Amino acid sequence: MSWKNAAVWFIVALFLVWGVWSTHSWHECREEKRDMLLSVYLGEHNALLTLGDAGGLLEYQLQNNGSERIVSFYVWNFHDNAWAVENAFWIL
Repeated sequence: MSWKNAAVWFIVALFLVWGVWSTHSWHECREEKRDMLLSVYLGEHNALLTLGDAGGLLEYQLQNNGSERIVSFYVWNFHDNAWAVENAFWIL
């Protein structure tokens, strides 16, 4: 009779340890997800601000007959940031 009691207590203790461990893992996963979403949001917010700045700078260079090298730099910068923003919408 006592070995059955010990087995039941062992199983209960095992379930308690498993429950605490799974709750802890779930909480860590939730924190990592929040941090990842925050990182993606801040990165894309920065890319959106850069898009606005790059568009204005590109317009200024075109109006003032900027060199081909400078204009192509701003076009590639604009392209890269637009690509990053587009991919962020697919991620989210």
